[in-house]
Amino acid sequence: MKCRILFLICSVLFFSSVYTQKIYLTNKFPTQLFQGKNVELEANIINQNNFEISGTLNLALTNAITKLNVDGWFMNVFPFQYYTVAPNDTFKIKFPLQIPMNFYNLIKCTFSSNSNSITDSTKTNTTFIEKVIKIK
Repeated sequence: MKCRILFLICSVLFFSSVYTQKIYLTNKFPTQLFQGKNVELEANIINQNNFEISGTLNLALTNAITKLNVDGWFMNVFPFQYYTVAPNDTFKIKFPLQIPMNFYNLIKCTFSSNSNSITDSTKTNTTFIEKVIKIK
């Protein structure tokens, strides 16, 4: 009987500690991108725990219409980045991209954060504006 009570108490403590862990992911992604420009997409990882967390942040770029991966078009050379965030702190991560000249579709940008059993993700859609060349 004592063993069952101890197991029940340990289970409640374990599950309550899992559900109270808080990590939030926000991004600053422009609603319009200009063809041929270099941009840095920024993501913020907010740790609202009383302990330090480490993990990976993934940036995935897909064509919103065809659902195909377009990371290669945008020269997304750092799709995975590692981070460590102090307790009750925020950490910024930047992803450098080059916008291709001949890409005309809607793009879906997905940031995914994984840290042990804590995960979060954000998704954003954006459009492209054709670069106008003025001839005098």
